[in-house]
Amino acid sequence: MSDRPIRFRVLGPLVVGTDGANARMGGTKQRLVLAALLLAKGRPVSADKLVDTLWPERPPRSAVANLHTYVSGLRSCLPPVPDGHRVRRHADGYSISLLPGELDLQVFEELLDESACRKAAGRPDEAESRIAEALALWRGEPLEDLPPSPLWQAEAARLVERWLEAVEERCALRLAAGRHAENVAELRSLLVRHPLREGLWQQLMLALHAGGRQAEALGAYSEAREHLVDELGTEPGPRLRLLHEAILRGAGPAAEDTGVFPLCQLPGDMPDFTGREAQARELAEILQDTSPAAPPPVVVVTGAPGVGKSAFALHVCHALRGSFPEGQLYFDLSGTGGQPVTPVTCSSRCCARWVSPARRCRAS
Repeated sequence: MSDRPIRFRVLGPLVVGTDGANARMGGTKQRLVLAALLLAKGRPVSADKLVDTLWPERPPRSAVANLHTYVSGLRSCLPPVPDGHRVRRHADGYSISLLPGELDLQVFEELLDESACRKAAGRPDEAESRIAEALALWRGEPLEDLPPSPLWQAEAARLVERWLEAVEERCALRLAAGRHAENVAELRSLLVRHPLREGLWQQLMLALHAGGRQAEALGAYSEAREHLVDELGTEPGPRLRLLHEAILRGAGPAAEDTGVFPLCQLPGDMPDFTGREAQARELAEILQDTSPAAPPPVVVVTGAPGVGKSAFALHVCHALRGSFPEGQLYFDLSGTGGQPVTPVTCSSRCCARWVSPARRCRAS
């Protein structure tokens, strides 16, 4: 491979290469191993998880030996990093070494972090520019050319959620700058694919209203309500209803109502979740304790692997979204990996990632 900087692209079909020249990464299984390592962003992935990704139903007896072969193939395809092999062996699995700027996923999230800081610092034009750069990295659904894997389904869903949030925020910044006409066509196109996304409907209504197209804005609300009632059996949320009422009255929405806050970074809830009612009530009571003397609640959910701890926690979090109106952040601590993230690191990254417009970003 050329000495030019290598790029790993997962925000769309998996592509590896330099500017103008893509590398051949072998067959589907070898590419699956690479995809799993890239989405871990340098953290070790256990051999067991890689085997499950390669053979989700019944792995062959030679699974571990085959995995070694695929890793060896990746090492021969990828240039080394200054301190050794690109793909490294650990006691319980493998990791990939990534240099700054090589992985589009990391660049995407860094640009969004920068955008949040620029907005908090009162520089909306720079904030929009960073978001535009971040969105330009997307070429389709994450890893859309590979078979789906439980190993990265939650991460892929989180990335799509963050992409949608970024689109909504860019629309809000355009609207605040008086460029509402740019939003309408883009939003209508996105709503064909994401008709249940209330934030997109909100931005479309705002753009139409700002352009003097009140009847179309009210029609957009009717469309949104029809989708939500027909497909989910629920009415639009309070922000969408309040915007609808404001347009009916002929009042302009307040400037602070045009952003995407409150944010919800939670992975999707399981629509068929059942059981655990007593534990869910107990957890909800702990998290909703808002007495002045009470410290911020911290809850640990424990249990054997595979019993549904993550599904249970997410289900309760979704049920309590109304109790946390400023938004809900999500961060993967990688507790099952070889290098779990510390709570201190998690806290600082979450603060830099999304900040309320009324709060100053801690990151420079």
